[in-house]
Amino acid sequence: GNIEKIEIAETVKQLGKKCFSHCTMLHTVELPLGLKEIPDFAFSDCKNLEYISIPSTVRTFGQNCFDDCSALCSFVVPEGVQKLRYGMFENASALEYIEIPSSVTKIEPYVFNGCSNLTDVYYTGTQTQYSKIDIETPSEYNQGLLYAAVHYNSKAPCGRCSFSGWTRVDSNTHKRTCTNCRNVETASHSFNNGTVIKEPNCQENGSKLFACTACGEEKTEMLAKTNTHTFEDW
Repeated sequence: GNIEKIEIAETVKQLGKKCFSHCTMLHTVELPLGLKEIPDFAFSDCKNLEYISIPSTVRTFGQNCFDDCSALCSFVVPEGVQKLRYGMFENASALEYIEIPSSVTKIEPYVFNGCSNLTDVYYTGTQTQYSKIDIETPSEYNQGLLYAAVHYNSKAPCGRCSFSGWTRVDSNTHKRTCTNCRNVETASHSFNNGTVIKEPNCQENGSKLFACTACGEEKTEMLAKTNTHTFEDW
């Protein structure tokens, strides 16, 4: 009951039914690449679960595997999954958006029952493909899905962006990449106040070196000649 975070090694290839059910203090889960299935009730009633990394190798979700996960606000279903099983997100009341891949062909009853805050569905396929998904009856128990805005040919924003350091793109911009979703952000350089590397005088221009405080990109600016003379004795 007091487990808050779980990291599972890549040597683990299978989870059992209800393996973390009722871990009510659990808030972060890192699942290993190579895992192919999330079994029935695996994380049911994990009321404080805010983030779970689903590896791209997962192809099957069990029934009610995230039901009553009332703190989970976003979810990405991996490409290759064909079915969202009965009660998968039932009463996940904080769920705001989900990414569904074009490989999904069936959504069983109660998958989104009680998902009262679901506003956006990001679907990686076309509108025509989405219309062919078999949303099983009674459809009223998937009302969260039915009333959400669907974004076609789209991927969901990352719910847990963790960025690497800024790296140079060109003389004007730098970028950084999310280590989770690989989203790339770009921004203009932010230069410091600079250091004079050559003082100007009445005969020659000087120069000043500036460095970007984020990525270290450097630029040099000219300092104009001065009108100040340094005289020898009369």
